[in-house]
Formats: sequence, structure tokens, C-alpha cells
Amino acid sequence: MTYDFILMNPPYSLGGKITNEAKKHANKTVCLMPLSCYKAEKNELYRYVDEMGLADPKVFEGADITNNLCICTLQNHKVNRFKTYEEMAMESYDPKFKKFYEANSKLPLRYHISEKRNAKAEDFDKDLDVLDTNRLPDETVGYMFGGTGFGYKWNILKDYSKVSSGASCVHMPSKKAKDNYTIWLYKKNHMGTLADKLIWGTNKITVSSTCSIAIPQIDWEAISDHPLWKEGKYDEAVLDVMGLKWDGDVIVENNGFE
Repeated sequence: MTYDFILMNPPYSLGGKITNEAKKHANKTVCLMPLSCYKAEKNELYRYVDEMGLADPKVFEGADITNNLCICTLQNHKVNRFKTYEEMAMESYDPKFKKFYEANSKLPLRYHISEKRNAKAEDFDKDLDVLDTNRLPDETVGYMFGGTGFGYKWNILKDYSKVSSGASCVHMPSKKAKDNYTIWLYKKNHMGTLADKLIWGTNKITVSSTCSIAIPQIDWEAISDHPLWKEGKYDEAVLDVMGLKWDGDVIVENNGFE
């Protein structure tokens, strides 16, 4: 039997599998579930999506809901609005920083975030590994939190006495690259910096490999030679080498004209 329309909110742990089967039995399926449920390569659910919107997590009172909870309309055949999961994910990012994410995705992936569970300090290279919690930034303990934050202690204060049980790691190619990258990350309490805006803009709750799109894939050794960097304009220097700039609170292409 084929239905004209299915409206569904499947259990998220099985969301992708359930939606994949349901769409076979309807002309149109509207589904509420996290973006990650569309990722499985064997189902390629993203290729069946012809409409996509983000649900407001604030309507789910008392629930720990990601900011990329999607309301999608799927057809029972491939429409290929999104040819890859990464294209679909791009739609879930903060549009103010879309130009950055687009430019960054075209650069070779040099640095990525990996999750490290129950690791010890001796498992990491103090000169090359940038560590932090795997929780997204907040005002008390989150990713890139300055001052008393775990990452600030490890990367800036060189306090290697403790590693968070839920840690994230970015492995850098040299000590200079790590030093420059951590200056950019922690030059002050993270709130309001480019690094903060880009990681928040991915609309994730936890920091994982999918957040690597927020790491500028630039030459972190050479960035300290940039004139703007030498002036202490770290964010502007990073954007400039990527052919970008600020226009108010929006990132735009830098075409060389004012």
C-alpha cells in the first residue's frame, strides 16, 4: 500500500532506518529528526530531500535538543537537491558565515577534530595536540572557554596535569602551527571571537569530526607572518588569507574593493 502523505517523528536512535523504509510507502514524507540521521551512505536519505528547514530547539522545553533538528520533506525517489551529505549539512549552518564554510570546504582538509574518550595526558603530544572538552561552547565549561576551562589550561597555561574524560583533539603539524592556532582560539575569553562564532555556527551540541568545517584549513605556521596578524588582528588575518572579510557581523568575499 502506498500513502499520499506520511508525517513522522521517529526515535532518533533509529531515525534514519525508519525514515528510509517509510518513504518507500508514501508519495511524500515529512520528518522531524536530527541532521545526522540523513548521513548513512547506504541509505543516502539526503538525496530524497526536496525541502529542509530547522526546528527551533526552544519549543522542546526541558530537552537537550541540537540546533540542527530538521523538518524535511522527502520524496519516494531521488531528487538530488543535495548530492552529498555535506551539501545538506551546509544548509544547517549559520547563514551569516556561509561564505566561510563554503570557502573552507574547498581547501584541503589539513586539520580535523577527533574525539578522545577516557584518554590520559600521556596519550597526547604536548607540542602538537590542541585539546579541549567535546562540549560546545558555553559561558562556564564549554569548548574554547578561557580562564578556568580545560582547553585553556592545556593549550595556554601548559598545565598537563589533567585531561577531560570527554576530550576533543586537533593534531597540528608543528609547534609553531599549534601556538598560532591556540592564540587565535584563546586570545581572550572566547565569546564573540571568530573561532567562537564559527564553532557555534555549526549548530551542534557536541564537538566532533563534523565540526572540523569550523577550523580554517590555512597554513597555521605562516599566518603569523601576515601584517594583520602582527597588528593583533588575528580574525581579520585568517579571513584575509581565505579571500574573506567582515561586513558588519556577516562574512563576505573580499574582492579587493571597499
